Amino acid sequence: MKSEKSFAVFACLLCAGISAGSLPGCAFVSSVIAPGARLVTLESPGTACAIGQIVETASSRIEVVYDSRVPSASVAAGPGELPKSAAKSISARRTSLAKSAMADSGAKLGDVKVSVSLRDTVTRTVPTFSLYGHIQDQMAKNDGLRSMIRNYAAVGARFEVVSGTIHGRLALSVTDATGKSLELDPAVLAAVAEALGARLKRDDAASAYLSEPVEMGFYADRRMVRALTSAAQTDPKSVK
Repeated sequence: MKSEKSFAVFACLLCAGISAGSLPGCAFVSSVIAPGARLVTLESPGTACAIGQIVETASSRIEVVYDSRVPSASVAAGPGELPKSAAKSISARRTSLAKSAMADSGAKLGDVKVSVSLRDTVTRTVPTFSLYGHIQDQMAKNDGLRSMIRNYAAVGARFEVVSGTIHGRLALSVTDATGKSLELDPAVLAAVAEALGARLKRDDAASAYLSEPVEMGFYADRRMVRALTSAAQTDPKSVK
């Protein structure tokens, strides 16, 4: 370093003909925010989910079982704060990853203090009625999807719809024992950026490294899947 001068595995079991997308599973921590809805905090950097996707979260991993993303024009963004417990969990996890990456790259930490905090959080959402209509339309056009949702839900699969996402910037602060901000060597910075799954750029005014917006978590709505499943069971189109 030199002085300031110098983000049980459930496979995507879709029948032939389903135009589904699958993303890598990602570890998560969740908290209940309303009956049937949860805030799922992404613990693995570099992973993300999108509004409209149907996910399965029966284990400690998230699996996307159908990629029904809504058009970007339907998404509204606005300020959104994470619960303190969720923000603390994310910061602690990212700080641990940053320290490990620095140590593995040969940096001598000593009395150096490393911390990763969150800034400029934004929530992206789609009106419930619009989101429900979008997924219902997908199911009406896809016999395999209707069958999978109905049959797997009947045997206990816990499907949820991603109804909103939370994004924010990571702020990496590195200071010495006196509290003076330190600048990382390029190789160390690259290792930390890879570990955090985000690009980091020095911001001298903030005396820290700031990332571009990254996804911190998403809102999962189980009630919507239950409603869609019920509709699929009674919809004459779904009876063959």
